[in-house]
Amino acid sequence: MSAVDKLHDADLEIREALPDDAHAIAALYVWHVLNGRASFEEIPPTVDEMRKRIKTVRDSGLPWLVALWRGTIVGYCYATFYRPRPAYRYTLEESIYVE
Repeated sequence: MSAVDKLHDADLEIREALPDDAHAIAALYVWHVLNGRASFEEIPPTVDEMRKRIKTVRDSGLPWLVALWRGTIVGYCYATFYRPRPAYRYTLEESIYVE
């Protein structure tokens, strides 16, 4: 099955992240921190820290989404405000991590 076929498969679900997703999100992110080049972190955040990050994004009115394949989180994405200065008020930064 190609990646395109998987996108149309009923086994894929995309939904808003929940606080209980923090464990799976943190576990997925560990690889990116330790091996990838997309994250600027050097130490993987704890589950509690990830839960706080999800809450902060959601409380700011921005999305934090998870992708589930057959009920298992296989990716996530979120948006944050780029910079606090007024000139950037319409600018967001997105982060996307997949298994």
